[in-house]
Amino acid sequence: MSDAVPQHGFTQARRGYAPDQVERALAALTAQRDEAWERLSVLGAGIRQMEARLADIRRAAEEAPEPDYEVLSEQAAGLAAMAQNEARAVREKAERFSEDLRDEVYEAGQALDRAAKEYSTTTRTEADAAARRTDERTRAEAEGIRAEADRESRAVRDAATAYAAKVRVAAAEAGEQAEAELATRRRRADEDFAAAQAAADAEDAEVSATAERRVKEAEQHRETVLNRIKQLETDAQAKADQLVEQARREAEKINAASEREQAEFDIRLETVQQHLDHIKATLASLTGAAVGQIEPGLAAAAAARRGDAAPAPAPWTRLRPRWMRARRTRSSTRCRWTRRRTPGRSRCRRCGRLRLRPGLRVALRCRGRRWSAVARRRRPPGPW
Repeated sequence: MSDAVPQHGFTQARRGYAPDQVERALAALTAQRDEAWERLSVLGAGIRQMEARLADIRRAAEEAPEPDYEVLSEQAAGLAAMAQNEARAVREKAERFSEDLRDEVYEAGQALDRAAKEYSTTTRTEADAAARRTDERTRAEAEGIRAEADRESRAVRDAATAYAAKVRVAAAEAGEQAEAELATRRRRADEDFAAAQAAADAEDAEVSATAERRVKEAEQHRETVLNRIKQLETDAQAKADQLVEQARREAEKINAASEREQAEFDIRLETVQQHLDHIKATLASLTGAAVGQIEPGLAAAAAARRGDAAPAPAPWTRLRPRWMRARRTRSSTRCRWTRRRTPGRSRCRRCGRLRLRPGLRVALRCRGRRWSAVARRRRPPGPW
C-alpha cells in the first residue's frame, strides 16, 4: 500500500502526502458531489412537477364529460378525433420521456454514489496508512524531542534552582538592606517632622506675638492720635476764640479810632469852613465877587465826604498841559541804536526797540532777555 502510486497523483511529503494537494482534491470531489446532488435535486423537482401535471390532466380527463360529436359536422368530428389521437400520442411520449429521465437520473445517482463510496474508501485507506506512518514517525520524533526536552528541562531546572537560590539570597539581603534603609529614613522623617513641627510652632507663636504686639501698638497709636486730635481741636478752638476776641478788640479799637478821627476831621473841616467863609467874605468885600463860588477841588472833597458824588479824577490827567500829551505823528524818526529811520512806528524794524518820540525820554530796563521801554515825562512846574 505504501509503495503503490496514489490514484490522484499525490506527492509524498515528510509526513505522508502533501496536505495542500489532498485538500485541493477533497475540495474538487466535494464540489463534484455537490453539483451531482444539485442536478439530482433539479431533475427530481422536474419529475415531480411533470407527475403533478400528468395527475392534473388525468383528473381533468376523468372528470370531463364524454364529448358529443353528433352536434358537430363530420369535418369537426374528424378534427376532434385527430386532436384526441395527438393528445394521446403526446401523453404517451411524455410518459416514456419521464420514465427514461427517471431511469437516467437513478443510474447517474447510483454511479455517483458508487464513485463517492469508492473514493471515500480509497481516500480513507490512504489516509489511514498515511496517518499510521505519520503517527509512527511523530511518535519517534516525539520520543526524541521528549528525551531532549527532559535533558534540557533538567538542565534548566538545575540552573533555575541555582539562580533561584542566588536570587533568594540576594532578595533576602536586599530586603534586609531595604528594611534598614527604611528604618533609617523613617527615623529621619520623624526627626524632620518633629523639627518642622517645632519650627512651625515657634513661628506660629512668634507670628501670634508679633500680631498681638502690633495690635496693641495700633491701639496705642489710635488712642494717641485720638488724644492728639482732641488736643488739636481744643487748641484750635481756643486759638480761634482768642483770634476772634483779638479781632473783635482790634475792630473796636479801629472803630473808636475812626470815630475819633472822624470827629477831629469834622472839627477841622468846620474850622476850615469857617475860615473859608471868612476869607470869601473878605474877598467879596474887597473884589465884589459873588458869594458861594468855591474852588473845584474843595467842592469835590466835600462831595466825596458827603457820598453823593463820584471821586474826582487824578490831578495828572485832569491838569496835564497840552504840551505833555503824546504826539501822534507820521513823521519818520531815527532809531537811537541803529540810526535807521522808522516812519510812523513805535519800534525799529531791525532791532525791535522803541524809537524816540519828540518830547519824551526813553529809558531801557533789562527784564531777563527782553528790553522794555519806560517813558518818563518831564513834570511841568505847578502847585502839585
